[in-house]
Amino acid sequence: MNKLKRLLFLFVASGIGSTAFAQFDESGIAAGFFDSSKEKDINFSEFHLPPLATLFENAKSTPQIMTLEKAREIAQAEVAKQRRHIFSYLTAHASYSWGKGDIWGNNSTSYNHMIYQYQGTEQSYWNIGVNLALPVEDILDLTAAVKRKKMEVDQAVLAKDIAYD
Repeated sequence: MNKLKRLLFLFVASGIGSTAFAQFDESGIAAGFFDSSKEKDINFSEFHLPPLATLFENAKSTPQIMTLEKAREIAQAEVAKQRRHIFSYLTAHASYSWGKGDIWGNNSTSYNHMIYQYQGTEQSYWNIGVNLALPVEDILDLTAAVKRKKMEVDQAVLAKDIAYD
């Protein structure tokens, strides 16, 4: 147990030490920033930006753009779901059963004891069925609902384009 405490202490201390040491890089070159308070003479001709294509590709991977892209994908999935929504009104079922159709019965008179005897037969049956519900309102609104979902996709694409700008 003592070794485990020492190991945990060393692990935490090395983690804190490496995090603190990472803050001592005062050049700012690794992050692409510079501190204007240390150098009063800044030569902007030596400051180079990456190519525009690289900046645009980096902009595509920002969390805001990726969130908007996921919203577009969800909206497209909703369009596909709305097109298949009509199948939710069709259901099918099947069942099979077997066993004894009746149970034991009893018979008694005043002269003899109660007699139990089997009165049923062993039987089996099966059942297959299909149920179709016709929701007239949903059927008439199907094309309009699909159009509404497509408009949500277009709205997600426009929001993503606005975020690019």
